[in-house]
Formats: sequence, C-alpha cells, structure tokens
Amino acid sequence: MITVVPTTSPSAAATTDLISHLRHTVFPAAERGTSLRVHIGSSTAVFGDFATVISGKLPLFLTVIIAFGFVLLLLAFRSLLIPAAAAVMNLLAAGASFGVMVAVFQFGWGLSLLNLGQPGPIQSFLPVLMLAVLFGLSTDYEVFLVSRMHEEWVVTGDNHQAIRTGQSTTGRVITAAAAIMICVFGAFILSGQQAVGEFGLGLAVAVLLDALIVRTVVVPALMHLLGRANWWLPGWLDRVLPRLSIEPAVESDRVPTGGRAVPASQNRAAADEIPR
Repeated sequence: MITVVPTTSPSAAATTDLISHLRHTVFPAAERGTSLRVHIGSSTAVFGDFATVISGKLPLFLTVIIAFGFVLLLLAFRSLLIPAAAAVMNLLAAGASFGVMVAVFQFGWGLSLLNLGQPGPIQSFLPVLMLAVLFGLSTDYEVFLVSRMHEEWVVTGDNHQAIRTGQSTTGRVITAAAAIMICVFGAFILSGQQAVGEFGLGLAVAVLLDALIVRTVVVPALMHLLGRANWWLPGWLDRVLPRLSIEPAVESDRVPTGGRAVPASQNRAAADEIPR
C-alpha cells in the first residue's frame, strides 16, 4: 500500500486530474505485461467515482420523474400541453436554483455571509435529492393552480376566464404554501454544515422562483397564449385513458352547454318542453 499526498486540496480540480492521470496513464503502463493490478482508494477517489455514477444515472432519473409527473397531470386534466409545459417549467426552476447554488458555494458569492466554509464543488448527491423534492412540490403547486382552472373550463368553456379564475382563487394558497416551505428550507442554511446549507438554499430558491414567478406568472401567461389548445386531447387517447377525478364531483347550478354556462334550472325547463 502506497500513500500519495497531492499538493492540492481534496476538492481541487487538480486533485481529480491527478487521480485520472494515475488511473489512465501511469497504472496501465506499470500493469502492462504483468499480473499487477493497482487500485486507488481514499475519500477523494470514492467521492469522484460516486459523482461519475450519479452523473451517468441522472438522465435516466430525470426521465423517470418527468414521465411520472406527465402521466399524472395527463390523467388529471385530460390535456397534452399542460403536462408538457409543467415539465419544462419544473426544469427551468430547478436549473435556476442550481445556478444560484453554483454562484454561492462554488464561486463563493456571499458565502462568507452564510458562514458555510470555503468555495468548492457542489456535493454530487444533492442534485438527485433536490430534483426529487422539487418536482414533487412543483407538481403539487401545478395541481393547485390548474385544477381550479379545469373546473371553470369544464363549466364555461372560456379559456381566459378559467385561467383568471384559477389564478385569482389559488394564488394565495400557493404563495402561503411556498412561504412555509421557504422558511423550512431556509432554516437548513443556519445548520453550519455546508452540504445541509447547499440543500436548504437550493430548495428555498427553487420554491421561491417556482411559486412567485413560474407558477403564478409564467404558467398562466403561457396558457393565455395557447388558448383552447391547453385542453386538447386526441379522441383515441381520451377513450383509452382511465378517468380520474382530483376531487369528488359536486352538483353545480351551472352545466356546460356549447361552451357557455347556463343555469341548470333553465336546462331542465327546456328539457320538459321537448315533446315526448
């Protein structure tokens, strides 16, 4: 067993380059033509290998959680564009939060104010944890917002009115729920541990951007632009998909009639006048 002590810190890029140089250049040359097998251990090498594995699995992980979220929203709202837009918005919020994390913990912008150590690479396992939590919260806020819009759309058939109603009635709920989560995740920053602080700051920023910008501004604006296409679903797919309801059906005084809301009593009166 040989102990090699690099001249650079464990988290420095030069240390990672040294490990790669030993593995791919020095050791293969020494092993050639012999039964010698050389391995590198230590925490630095282990963390580097773990980061490589995580990076390789991250595309599959993203695909799985996006697919599950897409199917859930597809079944709930009978639409193709709404789940697709939600997936894109979730990725935007996650990307923005990762950018803030890199700026603070890797570039060191304001890191001294947080008292969380020196600048360095982001912990390799944090993106996986953050994406799982963030996609769950983002989908939750999406359901809050769009479920109310969908209810109004089913009754009135007016896309713009449905969006305005859903945004005005759920905006406070989404903001209040987001404020609670921001406070919870923000408290992690006070732990004094860099990994925990990275997790807390990343999620707090992600929820802040998702609730105040993406879910209450960008999503309604995009739905206004898309118009009735928001609620489009191919007929064959509509027949195949099972019908799920987020909330139990409630009898309403208004029923949809050709895209217009008409009091149910008028519909019953009109039905009584039809010759039998």
